[in-house]
Amino acid sequence: VVQTTTLRQIDDRWVVDRRQTANDIGREHHAFDLNSTFELTPSPRVKNLTVVGFNGRFYRLTHSRSAATQPNQSPIDIYRVVTLSPLVDNHPALVDAFRNDDFYWNAYAQNQTSLADRQWVVTVGLGYGEQHFKRDYSAVTTPPPDNLAALTATRKGDVTPNASLVFNVTKSVALYASYSTSYSPADGSYENASGQAGSFDPTTGTNVELGAKMDLPATD
Repeated sequence: VVQTTTLRQIDDRWVVDRRQTANDIGREHHAFDLNSTFELTPSPRVKNLTVVGFNGRFYRLTHSRSAATQPNQSPIDIYRVVTLSPLVDNHPALVDAFRNDDFYWNAYAQNQTSLADRQWVVTVGLGYGEQHFKRDYSAVTTPPPDNLAALTATRKGDVTPNASLVFNVTKSVALYASYSTSYSPADGSYENASGQAGSFDPTTGTNVELGAKMDLPATD
């Protein structure tokens, strides 16, 4: 791969240099979702539906090889679009880098109860998840960083509850209120401004909604 580098001036010309880079990366991605549904009908006007499940995402860096930075070469005059010297293929050698294994899992349960022949619908649920991150340095000669334990520590999530209430005023008009939370762990390989990895807090959120919905009749 050929990349451009910083703009610079040669006499009266402004040029950008080029350099070669090379890498070879292999990735595997797997996802699964297992769930089961239970339905109860205590009376003709009351129904209860419960869903419990477990899902996960697995990311593996099967191999990672990259080349050292090559010298700048073959500047291009950006105004005349002229190459001042031909591009030379350096054939940079690939060197093994560390490999990552990243596994996210989440368990959840959701219950919905409809009352008075679905005039009232109440939904409650919660979830919990974790991130397990591993980094393998066996293929490289450089030692692992001092904070490897912090970088690969299991990141445990918060319990994320949610709830909603729907009141069907008529068959075409409904009022609703909902509350939900979210939790997403930060990637352990992200680095801060000082180059330190594994130091970011998770991303969390809270969402509250109040509103009304109307089903308008279809028109020709």
